[in-house]
Amino acid sequence: MSHEMGRQAVAREFGERVQTRYVENVPESEDDGARVLRGMANDGATLVFATTYGFVKPLTTVASEFPNVMFEHATGLATSKNVGTYAVRSYESSYLAGVLAGSVTRTNKLGLVAPMPIPEVMLNINSFALGAQSINPKVTVKVVWTGSWFNPPREAAAARSLISAGSDVLFQNTDSEAVLQTAQALGKRAIGWDSDMSRAAPKAHLASAIVNWAPLYVRTVNDVLEGKWHAESKWLGLKDGTVELASLAPDIPRSVALRVKAAGDAIRQGQLMIWTGPLETITGQAVLAEGVTASDEMLQGMNFFIKGVQPAPWQ
Repeated sequence: MSHEMGRQAVAREFGERVQTRYVENVPESEDDGARVLRGMANDGATLVFATTYGFVKPLTTVASEFPNVMFEHATGLATSKNVGTYAVRSYESSYLAGVLAGSVTRTNKLGLVAPMPIPEVMLNINSFALGAQSINPKVTVKVVWTGSWFNPPREAAAARSLISAGSDVLFQNTDSEAVLQTAQALGKRAIGWDSDMSRAAPKAHLASAIVNWAPLYVRTVNDVLEGKWHAESKWLGLKDGTVELASLAPDIPRSVALRVKAAGDAIRQGQLMIWTGPLETITGQAVLAEGVTASDEMLQGMNFFIKGVQPAPWQ
């Protein structure tokens, strides 16, 4: 949905200057991805957005077949002559979600429903934990994997297991509303992901870590129209308006809401650098010395969990 809102923003911004089309619910298999991407290129598309990390293999193949078509890969890791990558700094809104969760938990146990342990997801999990620990050092974050970005039954089952283990506030890096709905059914609170999920479970909803792709999509299309596009890695965040912790619940104490706002303002202004040492992994390995701030390369390649995170085994 958030990518579709970005497409709609492009249509509004440029009107008849551009034509857009989309294909939804494309399986993340190499054959299906290549079929759809190749079909768009053959139909005359000048610019093609592949909207999930899972299209990395088919995108690499098809881009080499169509060197005059520009491709953009969401959360991709590698650029080439005609392939750029784009992502949002969702770890920034994850940190704010942690500040909120750490402020309202009564059990000091937070739960997180996540798809799979890739760098982007591990960064979000760790940043959520950092936000919570900045308020409440006793907090732990238990993680359950679903193996999918969107699987409501698995997400609901993961939420139930986290609540059974004592988590009273849930967060997610998955896309359905099942986590919030499960939390509401069991009398717990939760924070939504990607889009505003307040209507899905209003009694459980604390806030939503939303993604707004519109600024990035409009900027990219404008670069193409002006002949300025080149393959690059774009990574935009709070200060660019692409991520936000939105729709805070009305029953959140004012002091907590102000704390979240202050943290967000500090990140936007460069006064709060989330990833600054000292930091250790769950195995006790030092990853950042005191006062040292992580590079983007380190964040984008994250392959560890920080102290306080309790990930379930990945099968």
